[in-house]
Amino acid sequence: MGELTALQQPNAQGLFKKPKQGELPGKESDLMELFPLPQYFQTHFQYIHDNNNALRKELAQMTQQLIVMEAKLNQLLLAEKSTSNRCQTKL
Repeated sequence: MGELTALQQPNAQGLFKKPKQGELPGKESDLMELFPLPQYFQTHFQYIHDNNNALRKELAQMTQQLIVMEAKLNQLLLAEKSTSNRCQTKL
């Protein structure tokens, strides 16, 4: 994730073009200078894409862990149920 260095810097320079001091944007090109550079959007998109993939992998792992834990819980409940049935039949 070397592309994210601009986002990780506290005051990332160069992402926004600064308007000329004392001038209001009059033309469309002047107005476009107020918006972030395309590099910012590409960096942000890459970060979102990478983060989304990492979260999907983590969710898949957690789902597998949940399946294993539910199976173990069912085994414990069945074992407890069978021991409680044995105790009731002895009474």
